[in-house]
Amino acid sequence: MPTQTLTLQVDPKTRKLDARQVYDALMGAIEPDLVTSAIPGLTAKYTGETPADKKARAKRYDAAFKEYNTLMKNLMKQMRTHSKQSKRKALASTEAKEREVEGTELLQLESLFLQ
Repeated sequence: MPTQTLTLQVDPKTRKLDARQVYDALMGAIEPDLVTSAIPGLTAKYTGETPADKKARAKRYDAAFKEYNTLMKNLMKQMRTHSKQSKRKALASTEAKEREVEGTELLQLESLFLQ
């Protein structure tokens, strides 16, 4: 599968991510019939479908959900890893700045005692 960019928006009031956006973004790349906006129209779209075609479609949908679950599992793993790395970097940066400030303050104190 080619690499795709996923852009999601967080609701500024609730500060939550819309799970439907995640589902539609992932499923849209796998099986467009199964995005939330397409589901209500599936009955009309497949009116007159033969039993064999219906069975093949059900099999295709089953495979799509399996792939979706795999992608979601990988996405969650990547998000946890990225979150932990970002937190570590932010804390390390803050600690480095604090050490720098403390070092400067200590040098100033030393210079006062040496006068």
